[in-house]
Amino acid sequence: MRIRVGYGTAFSLLLMSYLLTLYANSELLKAARLVGYSNRVITQSEMTAMTVRYHLLNNLIFISIGMAVLMAVFAYFTYSRENKARRIADRRIAVYQQQLQERIEDLDTANKQLVQMRSVEKFAVTGRIARTIAHEVRNPLTNINLAMEQLQAELNGSATGSIHVLLGMIGRNSDRINLLITDLLNSTKFTDLRYQRITLNQLLDDTLELVKDRLKLNNIQVIKAYTEDKCDISVDVKRMKIALLNIIVNALEAMNPDKGILQLKTTTNDHKCLVTIADNGPGIDEDSLSKVFEPYFTSKSTGTGLGLTNTQNIVLNHNGVIGLESKKGAGTTFSIQLELC
Repeated sequence: MRIRVGYGTAFSLLLMSYLLTLYANSELLKAARLVGYSNRVITQSEMTAMTVRYHLLNNLIFISIGMAVLMAVFAYFTYSRENKARRIADRRIAVYQQQLQERIEDLDTANKQLVQMRSVEKFAVTGRIARTIAHEVRNPLTNINLAMEQLQAELNGSATGSIHVLLGMIGRNSDRINLLITDLLNSTKFTDLRYQRITLNQLLDDTLELVKDRLKLNNIQVIKAYTEDKCDISVDVKRMKIALLNIIVNALEAMNPDKGILQLKTTTNDHKCLVTIADNGPGIDEDSLSKVFEPYFTSKSTGTGLGLTNTQNIVLNHNGVIGLESKKGAGTTFSIQLELC
């Protein structure tokens, strides 16, 4: 504001000086013409009066110009001082913005780590519960099987057809329960791994080969964005293929035929190798998002709901990190982070 006032005042004074100069020149010319037209000698008093008026106007002009220069200098120094203060303030704002951005990034990183820790803790709790359930269920199941075998031995061929049917039903359902328990334990326990060195890009391509018929049948478009950097990992290839396959199959089942787009991307950062698998399916609502890796949770009409639980188990066995982002109507993206060799 002071800068505008200073420059405005200087401009006004310069304008006034210009007008005074015009006025002084016009007055002097007017007086000279009058003397010239009258053909008379200028008296001493007239000359003195003209001289006084001339000096007065000159003084006013010089004073106006001086004040204009002073106001301009004042405005310049004010501008310089305020401009310097503004630059300092801008630098401080930039520093504060950078610090704020760093804190936001740190908070985001801490939040992701917290989510991952909760996921690992939840997985560990699920594993303990699964082992407890398996133990408690298999004990009576074993007694049922023993009792069934004893009945078959005592009947020794004298049983009617209906009894054979009932005993067979007991046996089949007993085997089914035992299989479900085995699958649950396998999806939640840590197992020994057979490590092999392989590039992540090659691992993805090999996994896609397992579903190429389904991709072609449903006319799913596959978009690959593989990194050109070295992306070698040491994993149990067979089990890691199972983990990736579970994610890809879920993506295929979520997308509409002829409209599906499956995106595979690999990147490297900070000695980590990251793969993301994204689809353009209907997405997952917030209530279901926190339950995706839970055993037996599924939104499909078929399936056991152990696929993603097993995937999480495999990734955690490799000391990796698995993440999930999804919004209803906006597709789903899985990410897996593994150590580079």
